[in-house]
Amino acid sequence: MRYIVLVILLLSTVACKKKAEFDKEQMFKDIATNTILPAHLGLEAKANTLLLKVEAFVQNPNSIALSEAQTAWKVAMSIWAFCEAYNLGPVKERYLTWIIDRTPTNPTAIETIIADSAQLIDSSFVAEQSSYNKGFPAIEYLLFNTDNSKILSQYTNLNNVDRRKQYLTEVSSNLALQCSNLYNIWAPDGENYSATFQSSLGNDLQGAISMLSNSMINLTQEIARKKIGKPLGKEANDGLVHPEFIESPYANYSFDIILGNLEGILLAFTTMGSGFDDYLNHLTENEDLSQKIITKIENARVKIVEINATLKTALANQTTKVEELYTEVRDLLILLNVDMANSFMVTVLPSDSDGD
Repeated sequence: MRYIVLVILLLSTVACKKKAEFDKEQMFKDIATNTILPAHLGLEAKANTLLLKVEAFVQNPNSIALSEAQTAWKVAMSIWAFCEAYNLGPVKERYLTWIIDRTPTNPTAIETIIADSAQLIDSSFVAEQSSYNKGFPAIEYLLFNTDNSKILSQYTNLNNVDRRKQYLTEVSSNLALQCSNLYNIWAPDGENYSATFQSSLGNDLQGAISMLSNSMINLTQEIARKKIGKPLGKEANDGLVHPEFIESPYANYSFDIILGNLEGILLAFTTMGSGFDDYLNHLTENEDLSQKIITKIENARVKIVEINATLKTALANQTTKVEELYTEVRDLLILLNVDMANSFMVTVLPSDSDGD
């Protein structure tokens, strides 16, 4: 009897030490339901608002209508920046991120299209255009390329006024369509990829944990290397800053876009319900790594707020502050790319923007 009691005690001890299962399906459901779906629905709505404001502006070009179209672009762009963190599955396979927002835009090509009176500008024509000639960056160029008084002249007094209006309208319409397509991929009453996402529980490349981790890592790498590092001169050999490489050169909205990107990454961790932070805490049996990641994201956001200027101005007057921001994002990338990926046991794939 004494030996039977001993065996029971040993089995009880082992059972107590065995880690409880983490409900990954619930986590992915929470991320999809509470973060991804509302953000993409909001993007669809704001892209349609942008189209309406653009249509109002081209019908009656004036300073108020222009300002409202510019504001609508910024609002939609901020929500898109958030959604960039979720570039996975059919979204990635169909290159929707590039169709919606591929930088830098090509002003020469856009102006050539506008000047070519023999070419009909309609939805079919814009759909076939290079991704560098449409999407958010092209609309930014058409709405922000100089001071507002000169932009009004472009839509009232210069040659090819009607063609400029038509191109702006068609690229805005195409953007609204693409944002609607994007939401439809995730929507329960559409393609319902959110259900597939929730049930992809493996750690292979098609598993939700791998796809979302890679999307967040790739975006963080893009922020560090392309959005901050390249303008800061990190990829040049001349020791100079290169403001010509900033992401939003016309609206000077680069920092706001980065803030949206960081918010999208953060909400994958801190979404209502369970998020990546809870899963990391479960795997590591403490909160150290998840808190380090969250703190780095918050530090980067604070650095941007402290700069209190556009990236272009900061590169000229607050280079040290931009360097500090770059360091914070680079450190965040290491935490995600190495520590988080190792904890999740996922393979990190090269980014689509590698080599840009």
